[in-house]
Amino acid sequence: GGCASLGNITMRLSYKVFLTTALLILALAGVATWSLLAISRLVDVNRGIVTQSVPAVRMGASLREQLGGLTHTEANASPSAPEDAQKPWNDRAARMAKDFVLLRAFLGTEEERSQHQEAMVAFTTYRRLSGMGPGLSVERRFAADRTGAHLDRMLGATYGALEDAQLEARELEARTWNTVFWALLASLAAALTTAGFVTGHLTGSLRRLSAATGQLADGVFTHPLPVRSRDEIGGLARSFNRMAERLREVDNLKEELFSHISHELRTPLT
Repeated sequence: GGCASLGNITMRLSYKVFLTTALLILALAGVATWSLLAISRLVDVNRGIVTQSVPAVRMGASLREQLGGLTHTEANASPSAPEDAQKPWNDRAARMAKDFVLLRAFLGTEEERSQHQEAMVAFTTYRRLSGMGPGLSVERRFAADRTGAHLDRMLGATYGALEDAQLEARELEARTWNTVFWALLASLAAALTTAGFVTGHLTGSLRRLSAATGQLADGVFTHPLPVRSRDEIGGLARSFNRMAERLREVDNLKEELFSHISHELRTPLT
């Protein structure tokens, strides 16, 4: 019965220590999980910058430059132009059309995609008008200007998205470092505080128990130990108080026995 009781007490203290340790581990695991999620988001933002925004800026600027080259040589697209001049112009226009299609995959906002679509429509019109002869110069110029204007607006939106992504990456990086630093500092402070509290509680209780044991050995122990917890230290203090009470009862019985014996011996002698 005594072994079972001690086993239950030990389990209570083990559970208390386990719970304290588990809470600290969960706090650190939460910080680590949040850090991993933040780092994953940071990686995604940087990946988007590298694989989406930067190529979109590069391809948009290239299209804007190619458009200027086409407008300067649009006379080569006329049916009256020599065949060896028409083919290079048509090849460049075909490459631009393919680049327009490829560019769409790198656009991330609705504004970019809308301006890209308008630019594609205007460029298709410009390309068709350029092959109809010299009589439509005003319409060709208008279509080319529209294409350039929409490309410029698309590039502006792309630059804006790029700046927003870079700003988000910087803020996310700073917030991650700050959160990890303060969370680790708080966890360390909580661990030290908990360890100090548990250690102080154990050493204080053991010190009182040691002093009471010395008083009991010297025969001057008069007041029971205060029981302040329900763990092993509290159980040990209760057991010590019961032992001291039993010893006092034994001492009282011994004194009564000696008193009776002395009385019984004195009466016949008298």
